[in-house]
Amino acid sequence: MSFKASNALPAHAYDEAKRVAVQLKNFCDARASNWAAGSNAAQILAAVDNLNAFKTRLETVSVTPGIAAYARDQENDQNYNVVSEFAAMRGALDTAITQIVAAVPKDANGYILMYEISANGDLIPRTFSGAALVNVIANLSAISATIS
Repeated sequence: MSFKASNALPAHAYDEAKRVAVQLKNFCDARASNWAAGSNAAQILAAVDNLNAFKTRLETVSVTPGIAAYARDQENDQNYNVVSEFAAMRGALDTAITQIVAAVPKDANGYILMYEISANGDLIPRTFSGAALVNVIANLSAISATIS
C-alpha cells in the first residue's frame, strides 16, 4: 500500500479559493478605477486572459470534494452556500469576458482590429476612452461585488 497524496483537501482548496477571490477583487477594482480614464488594446486583451485564468482557478477548486461542508464550518455559518458563491463569481466572470470579447472591434473574418503598425514596424495599441469602456467597467465592478 502507498501513501495517498493525490486527492485534494477541502482546506487547501478553500484557502486557494479565498486567495483567488481576493486577487480577483483587487484586479477588478484596480482595472475599473484605472480604466475610467481610458485604456488600450494591450491592457484589455491582457485583462481577458487574466479573467479567464481566474475563472479556471476558481473552477478547479470549486469541484473539490467536501469544500461546501468545510466552508460552512470555517465560516461558522451552516447556511453559507459556497457553491452558490462560486456560481455567482463565475457568472459575473462569464458576463464580463463575453462583453469584452463582443465589444472588441473585428474585421469581417473575426480578426481583431486592436493594433496599428507604424512605418518602422512598431505596434501601436488602439486606445479606448473611459466612456467607451463604461460597460466593461460596470462588469468588472459586478465581479468585485460578488466578493466580500
